[in-house]
Amino acid sequence: MLKRLVSVYKYLYSIEAFNKYENTFKKISHEYKLTNKKPLNRSKQSLRISFFFSRLLNFANLKLFSVGSYDTKTSLVSQYLASPYIGFRRLLLWLIHKLDSIIPLPIGERMGCEAPRTINYGALEINTYTATDGIDKRCRMWKRSALTSILETLLTINDIKNTKINFLEIGAASGVVSLFLAKWLKSKNISYEIICIEPNFDNVAFLEDSALRNKLNIKILPLAYGLKNKWIEFTNVGSKGLVGEKAQKYNNSENIDSLIIKKPMSEINFLSSYFGDPYFCYIDALLNEEMIIKDILEKNDNIKYFLIEFDNGLPDEIRNLFNNKNYKILEKAGDNFLFSKI
Repeated sequence: MLKRLVSVYKYLYSIEAFNKYENTFKKISHEYKLTNKKPLNRSKQSLRISFFFSRLLNFANLKLFSVGSYDTKTSLVSQYLASPYIGFRRLLLWLIHKLDSIIPLPIGERMGCEAPRTINYGALEINTYTATDGIDKRCRMWKRSALTSILETLLTINDIKNTKINFLEIGAASGVVSLFLAKWLKSKNISYEIICIEPNFDNVAFLEDSALRNKLNIKILPLAYGLKNKWIEFTNVGSKGLVGEKAQKYNNSENIDSLIIKKPMSEINFLSSYFGDPYFCYIDALLNEEMIIKDILEKNDNIKYFLIEFDNGLPDEIRNLFNNKNYKILEKAGDNFLFSKI
């Protein structure tokens, strides 16, 4: 028993875990700088105290309710006050669903159990509602580092106030990166057009609803990117989606959420009729990045910037293709590579 407790303590309060917590805080401070607000300033001792209590609470929530941690901006006091509500809320939801299955209701009364959620990036906030566990988790797991790279790059433009930012996101998932980019551009009175390509309808519904709630100009193409205009196999993997042959590998007939279905797929010439020449293209298309990049660069190599997440590293073939099209690598952050037209 004592050995088990020591093992748990080492897991919770290792130096590596604290360093990760501290680095997260530094990233958040940088996000505040990018969004024109005074960065957070906390002492090492204050960080250690918040680290200790937040890790303890997150561990308890994980073991008791199998849920993730809170948003980093949520205060410790609010976290501890809210945690007992989780069990009570689950009991209420179970009771509501059980009664709904027994008691007939008039049309229009079967309201969903959506929950309000505020997502933060520095001083920016996106107010939204989440209806599924996958969407809710993506409100915390979205690609913050990708948005940071995009904002840092845009800030290098000398005359950005007089530049229209045409932004294309392929494989947008829940579209949080595009939502915050639109919010940032709007706050600076910069003209923009944002197009998101995403075949998962749950993600599309969330993105469209969030854009409307926050009065953001985001257009969504609810289909998959491909080399032809046709129907293509698609399956959900958690809150992500796989297309074509990749979908076959992850098919699970035991889980209705991951069954293979057909989605519309279109190629770039057809898709480009819905938007102008992109200035910046962000691609996070699980396991399909190489196919997409080859096709885009073959048909349109005028895009100024590409930010691409490569799940298995940058292949030499793709590196050489960018070089031949006069692009250079500006930076690498994790799995993300930023390319700029020379």
